[in-house]
Amino acid sequence: MSRRIATVGLSALVATAWSVLAGAALLAVPLALGGNPQRVLHYPAGVWLSVLHMAWLATALAFIWFADGVRAVGPTRASVFTNFVPVVAVLVGVLALGDHLHWSMAVGGLLAVAGVWLANRQPAPAVVRAEAAERSSCHA
Repeated sequence: MSRRIATVGLSALVATAWSVLAGAALLAVPLALGGNPQRVLHYPAGVWLSVLHMAWLATALAFIWFADGVRAVGPTRASVFTNFVPVVAVLVGVLALGDHLHWSMAVGGLLAVAGVWLANRQPAPAVVRAEAAERSSCHA
C-alpha cells in the first residue's frame, strides 16, 4: 500500500492524515455501540494526555516518518526498520519508567540492530559481480 501511495504522489502527511482518520472512524463504531459513549468525557487528564501522545507521537509522527522512508529507500528496505520498534520500547521503558533491563532483552536488541544492519548493508563488489555472472549464465 505504501508503494501505491508513493507512486500516486501523496505526501507523507496527507497519506497519514487519511490513515489516521480512517482508523479513528473505525474505532468510533465500537465506542458508539458500547452503551455509554459519554463516559469518555469524564476520563482524567492523564488518560487524555496518554491518548494524545499515542495519537500524535507514537502513531501520526511514526507513520509520517515511515512514509518518508518508503519514498527515500523503498518499501522493502524501510520495512526492515520496523524491527527497531521493540528495541525503542524497551529503551523507553528502562529510561523513562525505570523498568529492569534483562540480559535477554539486551541480546534481543543487539540481534535486532544487527539484523537491520545486515539487511541494509551494501554487498561487496565481488559478490555483486558473481551474482550478475550467475544470472547471465542462467539465462543463456
